Formats: sequence, C-alpha cells, structure tokens
Amino acid sequence: MVGCLLPFLAGASAQAGNLECLGGDCRGRGYAVYRSSEPGDAEWRAVCGEWKTDFVVLDDDRWQRREENYRKHCAHGAVVYAGSQRTSRSLDRDFLAFFDQVIARARAEGRKVLFHCKLGVHRTGRLAAYYELKHEGWSLGRALEDFDDHVPFLTRVYGFVLNRRVRRQIRGIAAFLENPSVCEGNPGKNCVVSTDPTAPKDPVLREAERRLQSE
Repeated sequence: MVGCLLPFLAGASAQAGNLECLGGDCRGRGYAVYRSSEPGDAEWRAVCGEWKTDFVVLDDDRWQRREENYRKHCAHGAVVYAGSQRTSRSLDRDFLAFFDQVIARARAEGRKVLFHCKLGVHRTGRLAAYYELKHEGWSLGRALEDFDDHVPFLTRVYGFVLNRRVRRQIRGIAAFLENPSVCEGNPGKNCVVSTDPTAPKDPVLREAERRLQSE
C-alpha cells in the first residue's frame, strides 16, 4: 500500500518544495547551508553561481553519476558525499564528524552546502535537525517544528510511523549533542551510537581520492 503511494508522496513533496536556507548568507555569495528534496530549477538557482558548492547526497551511492549531472548545473559544484542512508539506522558519529568538516570548510572558504535525499523529508530532516541544533543553536522544540513543517500532507498521513521514528532520532541527536556519553552502550535506534568505517573523513582528501580512482 505504501509503495503504491510513493509517487504521490514524491509529488506532494516536490510541490511543497522543501528548499530551505538554514543559515549563512542566503542571498549573497558567502557561506550558506541549504536543505532540499531532489534538486530542481529552484535549487540550482539558489546554490549555483560563481561560488563553490558542496553537495551531500543522502539517498544514492552513485557518486560519479551524481557529480557529472550536477556539474551541468553547477560549474563549481562538487559531490563530497553520496550514500544510501536508511532511517532504520541512526546517524553515525563518523558521518556527523565528516559533515562537520564540510561545514567548517564551507565557513572558512565561503562555500555553499546543499544536502538532500529524494523527498527532502526524513533523511534530510534529521540531518537538518543536527545542523540546526549544533551549528545554529536552535532549541529541540524549534528543530522538531521545522521537521514537521517539511512533511507534506500525504506523508504526514500515511508515513506517520516513519515520521515518529525520525522525531525520536532527532531527540536522540539532541541528547547526544548535550552529552555524547549518553549514547554509549545504547543499542537503540534513537541515539547516535553506530560508526561507519567507510565514512569519508575529510572533504579535500576524499575528493582527491575519487579523482585518482577515476583517472
């Protein structure tokens, strides 16, 4: 039943947009961070220009194909991460540490960052909450409200179990940021507990590694 509804959920999400600037110089050339669903014309206009843009793709392992496609829209864009994340598994510490490095480099160099999944709701929503809580100083209540605001009507109705799971994970992220040791030894799905040894550690080194592999 849910599988049959996915096209409608995707359409509802696309109609809702889900493009949001979370922080930084949203209308200028400086550092800014955006979240969205699958990029379209609005997203390209927002993040592409003379500046450099880093893309973090949360629903696709095909980095090279993504990069080739995105370069057609963003001459100075680079896909720094592409991985098929699952909401059944909490965000891991290595990935979050890598994401922090992406943000740190963007701040230092005045880059744009856009992260997205397919619908821009669940995988994107929990990473948006992490960014909002850690890098923008939002309260947990405000981050949860922002997550809810990006859930389209049909997804809100038919995806309530998944919505509830991600909301619990966002609460777990907030607990982790307040006290990282609270997640130690916790096997539950709502806390930042797992680590991914394959997660890239540094955007510059990871991009250089990819270039060498493609030559």
